[in-house]
Amino acid sequence: MRHRCARLSSIVGCALVMTGLASAPAPAHPEGFHVLLFSKTAAGAYRHDSIPAGIAMFEQLAARNDWELTRSEDSAVFNDAALATFDVVVMLQTSGMVWDNDAQRAATQKYLRGGGGFVAIHNATDMNVEQQFPWWDQMPGATMTQHSATVSGTAKVADRVHRSGTALPDRWTRTEEWYNFTRSVRGNAHVLVTADETTYDPGSSRMVATFALGFAVAFASGSRTSGPDATQRRITELEQA
Repeated sequence: MRHRCARLSSIVGCALVMTGLASAPAPAHPEGFHVLLFSKTAAGAYRHDSIPAGIAMFEQLAARNDWELTRSEDSAVFNDAALATFDVVVMLQTSGMVWDNDAQRAATQKYLRGGGGFVAIHNATDMNVEQQFPWWDQMPGATMTQHSATVSGTAKVADRVHRSGTALPDRWTRTEEWYNFTRSVRGNAHVLVTADETTYDPGSSRMVATFALGFAVAFASGSRTSGPDATQRRITELEQA
């Protein structure tokens, strides 16, 4: 079986600070690679000003790698028939309850359990939907509790064999909004990169000296992913890389 992460390696290689990728079954569309880029902000939720830069980055990656990229902020796309046409769904800075009803939420769960690829970027791990859709908070393995100010810090590549880390230095100093998570994912996830909290002030919700920053986890027969923020400036750097 082929791995979706092999097809998405350029996302990981360029943007590891945003997300880690999990292995998944062979794509359902051998004639091409189909990506849904979903960036909806629910009414009343905070909308990140880096979303346009993130969309531009994915458009560039799609052109470079010959992907079929579908952009959407229409929750109606979360139905069995539509989701079946995509190899991976990217949740880009999604905030609030972006699903309109139980049927859409059920379709999302079915897609992942059926082997669909999923990438959660930044706020997709902190959408504030734990009361309405608790499964979503359980699915990434950990959720964000607090983040630092946008400061310089150091990430450490934990896996030099995985394609996401082969082109990165052992220690990677970046200016980012560094996430703290509810728990460590070690033992339940394939850790790709860690954050070195001794190199920046993580705030009152500090975790440990080093903790998983980018990670990949198999979810049922599908995949789930998580990762921290990339500022608009950082996404622009990635787009130009």
